[in-house]
Amino acid sequence: MTNEQCLDEKEIRQTVERYIEQESDKWVQSVLSNAKAVSDLTAALWEHGKVKKDGTEVERMLHRLIYERGASTIKALIREMECLVSEKALSHFGDSAIR
Repeated sequence: MTNEQCLDEKEIRQTVERYIEQESDKWVQSVLSNAKAVSDLTAALWEHGKVKKDGTEVERMLHRLIYERGASTIKALIREMECLVSEKALSHFGDSAIR
């Protein structure tokens, strides 16, 4: 393998990684802008997480990689919201117990 081939492969890898990042970010933003509740987020994860049956093997693989990256972002947001709700509930419960 020559130096040029290595560089080309590196550029290809970086281009694919940027594409996955950009498409994932677009999908996450779309999901977040349309979500009105946590259930909307989980529904979007379920719907987009379905295995893509059409397209080439590369398209199916890209779909999966875009989903996995975006899903990790959305799942982290869901966990953060659940923690905030739990903290608020515990805080409210603590306030009630003091009275």
